[in-house]
Amino acid sequence: SWGRTRHAMSGVHAADKVETIRTVVTAPHQVGLVARGLARSYGDCCLIDGGRVMDMTRLSRILDIDVEARAVTCEAGVSLRQL
Repeated sequence: SWGRTRHAMSGVHAADKVETIRTVVTAPHQVGLVARGLARSYGDCCLIDGGRVMDMTRLSRILDIDVEARAVTCEAGVSLRQL
């Protein structure tokens, strides 16, 4: 994130498919886990000192566009530019 007001040491897992997320989330001995989308927030919301971060940037597909409902379903790594 762009806040740069805090620092944290975390393990990082790169999610490349839903099964990877399922494996990490259900692993025993969780010490804390946060999901990070494209990491372009101005706050430092994806920091978890001593925990783990699930990096979702590889999940960058637009899954559905419903023009009539003005709704888009996409994965966490989709940028506004891509959308």
